[in-house]
Amino acid sequence: MTTVFLGERDSIAHGSYEWTANAHSPPQEGMDGQSYFKNAVQRHNGVESWLELWDYAGGCSFKGFVAGADDERCLFTFFDHSVINRDLKQALMAIIDLASSPLGCSQVVVCLDRSISAEDSKSLLKSLRWVGFELVTLDLWAESRSSPSNEWLFLGMEL
Repeated sequence: MTTVFLGERDSIAHGSYEWTANAHSPPQEGMDGQSYFKNAVQRHNGVESWLELWDYAGGCSFKGFVAGADDERCLFTFFDHSVINRDLKQALMAIIDLASSPLGCSQVVVCLDRSISAEDSKSLLKSLRWVGFELVTLDLWAESRSSPSNEWLFLGMEL
């Protein structure tokens, strides 16, 4: 993902200087990750904004970003271990509403953490497919054909 959206082809072996879904929230004292992120956006213009959505009803938080051109904008949201065995109905409705109206996106992509066990992810995948999400690749946003991610499983929905 960082290669496609931020151009981090060889910037670091493990992780990212500029963006991570697993970053501390709020950031650790003295960290200036936001300036790294702003510099990446100015250099590559792939990501136009980022967000963190708190679902107090379901007890989860989701990080995400908006990327793409004017008519092909997409909201990417990250689902990690914190979403397992949680009620995601309210959060999914909020994510879809936020993407379609205020953010003006034509698609939503859920990035599901591949380190979630198969047993735990099975019911979550079934629920996401029932809502209308289906497996997608990053080919639309990549300069060339993208390869599958070892960290994330991408599920997309047209709005």
